[in-house]
Order: sequence, then structure tokens, then C-alpha cells
Amino acid sequence: MLNKFKFWISKNTNYSSDYHQNDLSESIVIDFENDIYIARFTVWDDLSCMSEIVDLNTDQFK
Repeated sequence: MLNKFKFWISKNTNYSSDYHQNDLSESIVIDFENDIYIARFTVWDDLSCMSEIVDLNTDQFK
């Protein structure tokens, strides 16, 4: 399933993704940034996911 997601990212966006694997799990990480936000989206092989977003104007997490 992660391979399908990685393929979709490369086909439909200009973002790059990093693949990570260890003894417990596999994941794909996508980093986004612009003048206002720095963000990271991670999806694991069990399809759980997490997003982290920082607003650069306020230094607040969203």
C-alpha cells in the first residue's frame, strides 16, 4: 500500500517523499514548506498517519 501512495505522490504532486524502514515498521515522509508554514506528513504501513505543522509567523504548532 505504501508503494501505491508513493507512486500517487510522484504522479500527482511536485513533492518528494522519503521511505523509511526499520525492524518494526515502514513509513513515507513528505516535507512541505513555504513562507508561512513548515509541515511534515508521515504515513506508516498500517495506514496510520500524522501531520505536524508549524506557523512561522507565530511559532505555533497547528
